[in-house]
Amino acid sequence: MAPVVISDGESSIVGIDPDLGVAVKAYKRTWQHLYDFERELYWLQNLTECAWFPTLKGFSTFNREITLEYAGIEVTPDTIPRDWVDQAETILHCLELYGVQHNDIRPPNLLVKDGKLTLIDFQFATLHGVTPPTDWPPRLGSVYRAWGLGSWKFDDRISLYRSLRAVESGEA
Repeated sequence: MAPVVISDGESSIVGIDPDLGVAVKAYKRTWQHLYDFERELYWLQNLTECAWFPTLKGFSTFNREITLEYAGIEVTPDTIPRDWVDQAETILHCLELYGVQHNDIRPPNLLVKDGKLTLIDFQFATLHGVTPPTDWPPRLGSVYRAWGLGSWKFDDRISLYRSLRAVESGEA
């Protein structure tokens, strides 16, 4: 079976290959998206010890493609794990352990497979405490962001819990 496109976004196209059990993210060919590709690849190469982040299977710098182990489907009220609070705390612990701030936690960036959550899409991640560039998309984190902190302040804890509570209640 050929890969199936599941997302054609602003910066990349994501497809899954069920036969191989992988997802392929291909970045569009602009300078900004080159930096997005490099940033995501950097974090995926450095977050290998945490099972709640995607598993990097390979990449092509020339094609700006990242191949990941298939991590499941978008979390919904029907698929949200019963122990989502414990898993959220583990995700937050891993982010803290690696000193990374995701900056774009929202329901579409949370997948579930076999009852395990996976936080995806690290193209806008930074070191914890680093203010993201102001030319990044203003919608980062959307309504799940901690807006009270200021226009370019992010709090992954607030975003993660807002996202999962919205999914659980069916509001996402």
